[in-house]
Amino acid sequence: MKSPARQGGSAQGTVYVDMKQEKFLFPDNRRGIRFFVVDANGKSTLAVLGEERDTRDGHYTYRKQPDFPAGSNLVCGNLSGVHNWIRNVMIESGCAEAQIDFKPSRRGSALGGAAESSHHKKNRYLKEEVDRLVSRARELEQSNINLYTTGIRTARSTANAWLKDSPGTPAFFENALAGVSHPKASQETILTNLRALCDAYVPLHLLDSTNAYEVISEVEKNQDSEAVRRLCTQVKDVWRLQLRKALIVGTTPWDEYPIVTKQTYGPMSTPAASNKRIGVHHGGNSASKSQKSSGKTTGIGKGRKICHHCNQIVGSPSRICPFCKGELPLKTTPKSER
Repeated sequence: MKSPARQGGSAQGTVYVDMKQEKFLFPDNRRGIRFFVVDANGKSTLAVLGEERDTRDGHYTYRKQPDFPAGSNLVCGNLSGVHNWIRNVMIESGCAEAQIDFKPSRRGSALGGAAESSHHKKNRYLKEEVDRLVSRARELEQSNINLYTTGIRTARSTANAWLKDSPGTPAFFENALAGVSHPKASQETILTNLRALCDAYVPLHLLDSTNAYEVISEVEKNQDSEAVRRLCTQVKDVWRLQLRKALIVGTTPWDEYPIVTKQTYGPMSTPAASNKRIGVHHGGNSASKSQKSSGKTTGIGKGRKICHHCNQIVGSPSRICPFCKGELPLKTTPKSER
């Protein structure tokens, strides 16, 4: 048997075919939600009003409007109850259930209200932070590539110049080489000229044309001074290492970049997304089962508690679980009972 309110709505012959909602603020900065039902002519009628219990609290109380003619009385604290009530009103008004296309809250959802908003905000922040770090890593990688390729070009250019330059015989080099090889040169003169040869830029063509390596070897062989011999060995080592470096740099097939650069940066997998995928295959209790199996507990956040009947997360003030309708204990003693 239908209630008088339902009979009155049916008597008017109004068929409700859709639902829409809008958010607003009360003068005291509490948030509110208006739920309208839309008839076949497109006229919207306010059916349910939701009020936030306290400023920025995130918990709402939903009530049916007194002047709305259809449906039974409604007082609840969750969106799923509102959506189910509106669905029943639409069906009782004559709307086919198959034509109802609005999507009510999924049964078993762990979050809602301010907690849901905070969760999405955190995920957006994490995504932006990952994108920023990936972008910074790519910039540093590109900078390293530029430094690497610049170093290769410079080294090859230097090696090529040392191997192919033919500037003739500079006067200082010819004079230094003559001062070292002169039979009557003093030890001090020989040391000074050897130091000049050691610091001078001597390309390969100049070494070959002056036969400088053999001249220094002959001086090292004929000198009795240990200092002169050591300095002759140092000069020859400089020329020998210079030749070796030029040959290695000029003949090595350098790669573009020795570090892997073509790495695909995929989307970051968040714990919420993983729990969602698991819940699709194993039901709503998969999150609580995984927590028990791992032996670790994760915080459910301020203002929420877990129903000991169905293991779902509900609001702290709730006395009746909206999922299993089981009676819940309060986390704190109500003010009226203190």
